[in-house]
Amino acid sequence: MSWLLSIDIALFRFINGTLSNPVFDWLMPFASGNAFFVPAIVLIVIALIWKGGTRGRICLLLVVLTVAIGDGWI
Repeated sequence: MSWLLSIDIALFRFINGTLSNPVFDWLMPFASGNAFFVPAIVLIVIALIWKGGTRGRICLLLVVLTVAIGDGWI
């Protein structure tokens, strides 16, 4: 089982050490601590329902299903 732990640690270090993105390094702390984040998401959902047509509604449905299923695992 120690080999699995060593693979996990190596993968963690690879992702955090080499796959950084300066845009998301700035954006994610801003979005997570911002009071306007939830209202912006609500506006995006309303826009997808209103102007997105069938593709927008399907996209919204799949995002909701993905978050609902994946949130418990993460």
